[in-house]
Amino acid sequence: MQFRYGNYINNVPALQLDPNSWTKVANVIYLDAPTLTGYSYTKTSKAIRSSDTLSASQTVEFIRKVSGSSIYTYRVSSFIDIYVQLMQFVRDHPKFLNNPMYVTGISYSGIVIPIITEELYKGNDEGLEPTINIKGYIAGNPLTDKTGDIDSRLEYAYRMALISKELFESTRNGCNGEYAEADSNNLLCMSNIHEVNKDEYYEYATRWANDKNVMKALNVHEGTVDKWLLCNLDMEYNYGLLSTSSYEFNVQSSVIFHQKLSNRNCRALIFSGDHDMMVPHIGTRNWISSLNLTIVDSNWDA
Repeated sequence: MQFRYGNYINNVPALQLDPNSWTKVANVIYLDAPTLTGYSYTKTSKAIRSSDTLSASQTVEFIRKVSGSSIYTYRVSSFIDIYVQLMQFVRDHPKFLNNPMYVTGISYSGIVIPIITEELYKGNDEGLEPTINIKGYIAGNPLTDKTGDIDSRLEYAYRMALISKELFESTRNGCNGEYAEADSNNLLCMSNIHEVNKDEYYEYATRWANDKNVMKALNVHEGTVDKWLLCNLDMEYNYGLLSTSSYEFNVQSSVIFHQKLSNRNCRALIFSGDHDMMVPHIGTRNWISSLNLTIVDSNWDA
């Protein structure tokens, strides 16, 4: 009763130090990628333009540089940005070289995470130095199959009671089951899709990230970023969009990379929260099923 109908109590929550923190057993490198997202910036105009594959390659290069590599040959039309930064880190901090490494990411990075992981394995296979102790990857609510993931939004919205039964049936019947690739001349379908996919905003996150005290605490170099944006519109992905002035969306699906990694001694954790309509768990479940993996034990609880 207090939770549902009680008076609002404006108490600031207190934080407590966790003696069993995961930071005691793991180190995390956070990358704002591609360039110009988050607090990341560039000093050259060449780095302003990026793509799915280029961003992945840059991450891989970063990993190897951080691991101690002084020479790395770029793969043509491949993954330079994040790779470059990661390699730089390992070179500067060789003590981390032997640590087991897992590549992680969420949401749109689901496109590049398995690509980065596969490239690290391939680099080891080809004898690139240093050898990266890559063990696997982790992806949360990962955009993977752009068509399938976006098509699953209608079913998700209905199951979560976000839309009415009437809107669900009208959209399903009016769009003939195709939502990501809906006929733009089908006015009823387009109108329904607009109702299903309404914008969402996080004003408080933007205010927090642009607070000077926050930026100082995060060691953001003063003057490098004019304003933190929740979403850089020059790189915002909308289905069917092939490129923007700053980014090329050149990977439609990363399922094939998951398939390749499943044939390696590679561990993978794919997890989905049930309150994400951008990349619903329904679509994630569908592409995982398409891998036709052997189920060793189906008796588990999340």
